[in-house]
Amino acid sequence: PNGAQALAEMLKINITLRKLRLPWCGVGDEGVPLLAAALQENERLEVLDLRDNGITHVGAAELAAALTVKKTLRKLWLWNNRLGNAGVE
Repeated sequence: PNGAQALAEMLKINITLRKLRLPWCGVGDEGVPLLAAALQENERLEVLDLRDNGITHVGAAELAAALTVKKTLRKLWLWNNRLGNAGVE
């Protein structure tokens, strides 16, 4: 999750980035909590692409919790992850 940690730190201070596309980056459930926490502080990001990152229902729950706080994110792309039925409820 070192890459996710660096991205999370950037997202916390970002004032210009509106779209972040990270397909096939291996974020996984280990990196999602870092990104989710950063999303809660970020005021600009509108699109987050996390396709094909091995995220399961565990990571999806972390993102869902962050989105209850994060109001500017308009698009979250999660297809081709391993969410299962539990991850989409």
